Amino acid sequence: GCGSSYAPFSFSKQTNRYVGIDLYDLKDFYSGLSERVEFIQHDITKTSLEDASFDLVVCISVLEHIPKALRLKAFDNIYASLKSNGSFSFTFDVDLEGNGAGFSFDEVAETIFYLKNLGFESSDEIDLTTYDDLVTTEPYVGLPQNRYQLPWRISKEEPSLTNRVMQRLGLKSNRYSSLAVVRGSFRKV
Repeated sequence: GCGSSYAPFSFSKQTNRYVGIDLYDLKDFYSGLSERVEFIQHDITKTSLEDASFDLVVCISVLEHIPKALRLKAFDNIYASLKSNGSFSFTFDVDLEGNGAGFSFDEVAETIFYLKNLGFESSDEIDLTTYDDLVTTEPYVGLPQNRYQLPWRISKEEPSLTNRVMQRLGLKSNRYSSLAVVRGSFRKV
């Protein structure tokens, strides 16, 4: 789910090989970017890409778009794609009010449990505690680095920063009204 984002520009400066993977054909976007950057159109829920060939797999706000029934297969394929001691880093949205805009709170714990049973080891301390006194205006604000803490909104009526900006522009959205972002890093053992 790399999309046409900043990732290839950033990662290609830090690695000898960056492979962007997406369901959509983005070869034209990636062509000529760098000899270290390539693109593959692929569905990670169907098969692994290249068995045990990657040092790092990064999924930034991708996993919440994969139907729950297919996520476990995606995790299996990501695991198969990593070299021994390879890392899997991700972010995904958590829908704190159950509106279907991301993982449910229960799915976060289920995901971590599944990754550990698959053979991943957490690189960070895991804390799934919610805090009634932590107010956030955006999903990332207030997230301590290297933690799984989920910011919990005190008031459903209090619009997020994104919603306030959209309201001033005359647009309506509740997309960010009850989301937290989980960031995780796991190592294949």
